[in-house]
Amino acid sequence: MNRKGNNFDWASSIEKILGVLINCSLVPEAQVFLAKAGTFELIEEILKNTIYSESQNTLITRLMYLLSRLVSQPEVVMKIVSSKIMLVSLFLYFNRQFPDLTPHILKILFTLFKLKDKLSEFTTEYGINISIFVNESKEMLTS
Repeated sequence: MNRKGNNFDWASSIEKILGVLINCSLVPEAQVFLAKAGTFELIEEILKNTIYSESQNTLITRLMYLLSRLVSQPEVVMKIVSSKIMLVSLFLYFNRQFPDLTPHILKILFTLFKLKDKLSEFTTEYGINISIFVNESKEMLTS
């Protein structure tokens, strides 16, 4: 609580910062800078402390949007593929219940699938069943 007795709206503050970072990440040089500055670790930490709900829809969408911009950086891709929280989140949020996230998740997953051996290794290690992803993808294409 601040001195006036109002609760601090951390999600709204982070959403605004993410908006600025997303705009900056249009420039390839900024993507390199953000990757080296530890942006992935911040995204991962925020994602770890959020639950998808209507009140956090914008926050999670912006996290995935920024991450989808940073997958152009090889070190970020390797961090994503080896992060249990990221892999679980990506496969969880890729479905029809989260339409705002789908384009960003698809871009990230497309990049991850290029590293199929590493992706297979970590999904097996973390017990992630990607057949659910495959089935959901088929459903999205046929409906």
